[in-house]
Amino acid sequence: MPQRLAIIESIAMTAGLEPLRVATRAGLQVCFFAQDLKRYSTLQGAWDILEGCASIVELDTSNAEELAVGMRNEDVQGAVTMCDYFVPQVATAAEALGLPGLSPTAARTLRDKARVRDLCAAAGVASAAYWAIADTKDLSKAVVHVGLPCVVKPVDESASYGVTLCTNEDDVRTTAELILGRETNARGQSTPRVALLEEYLVGPEVSVEVMVRSADAISIVGVTSKRVGPPPSFVEFAHVFPSTLPVEKTHECERVAVDAIKASKLDFGAAHIEIKVTAEGPRLIEINPRLAGDWIPTLVEVATGYPLLESVLFMHLGRAPSAPLSPNQACAINFLGARPHGGQARVQPEPGLTRSFENLLPDVIAVQLDEDKLVGEVRSNHDRVGHVIARGATPGAALLMAEIGASHSEFLCGSW
Repeated sequence: MPQRLAIIESIAMTAGLEPLRVATRAGLQVCFFAQDLKRYSTLQGAWDILEGCASIVELDTSNAEELAVGMRNEDVQGAVTMCDYFVPQVATAAEALGLPGLSPTAARTLRDKARVRDLCAAAGVASAAYWAIADTKDLSKAVVHVGLPCVVKPVDESASYGVTLCTNEDDVRTTAELILGRETNARGQSTPRVALLEEYLVGPEVSVEVMVRSADAISIVGVTSKRVGPPPSFVEFAHVFPSTLPVEKTHECERVAVDAIKASKLDFGAAHIEIKVTAEGPRLIEINPRLAGDWIPTLVEVATGYPLLESVLFMHLGRAPSAPLSPNQACAINFLGARPHGGQARVQPEPGLTRSFENLLPDVIAVQLDEDKLVGEVRSNHDRVGHVIARGATPGAALLMAEIGASHSEFLCGSW
């Protein structure tokens, strides 16, 4: 009989339902758990993918006990989430049922960016100066400690939501008060109401993709380079795998990532470690105890042949993943976001858009535009409206082709 895998929630972006599609294609019976199925209904191809699931269960996925009961009723052999907000609940439910997973203690720790900073600082991991505040009485001290400009963020959000660059103390106070005034996060869960002030690090941003079988079995999949949009937000507008960095710099980033994993006690599953490469060397930004978001797993698979997403799914069913493969080409993605000439519009692709790519740009391998989505100011990754994925012999060549494809798609977007 095919194994039954519980997939609990996902990111509400274009790549959100890809784990369900990949799991079904791999012969697994997928049990999709969601608190509100409507959150995913507007994603491209959503209903076709959801119809391929063995079951769909709507329940309070923020409640670990209720989730465990639902998983037991579905008789699943494994459970995984690709969404940061549900990592502790899935870890707790999996442990209750004796399924493979991250330890609940580590999961709770990793959902608190301030706590992770404390652990990494204590272990000597190369990082940024930081200060966590639960009210504004120590705000001036915090600003002096981290310096200006500084980054202010919530401790429990994802997808760059609420992450803001502040250039003066008034900006810091305004941003911190907004964070401290919120009672729930973007998924409606109770928030700790803590703002994290961090030193503003200057340099290229990368992420290290990692597979962790245990504290003593850590495998590096590779390093992804990113292009981040202009301040004050930190929206990601391009990724390329492998990284554009020199080899010695990628190795330095990998060492920081491994140090961070050990310091934070991350003991199972995929990890996505974000790092800034500064003039003083790589510095840790964040540890994400889940598979890389967006389409990074696809970039890895195109560049190396290694089925990263599928490997993570089977890992949560108790199967040891195979060793990652070295790249034989590069793959990049360019996201579409703010309207080129400002204002607002709706994405309305011209008919034959995909065919035009096939004829003119053979190295473009995927195009997606979120038809009828309103285009305006981009404040988080959720505000992007489409993407182009391309391959190339080198990271630079792949990036260039993805950028050309993005320009081509803008030209064919009607009222865009």
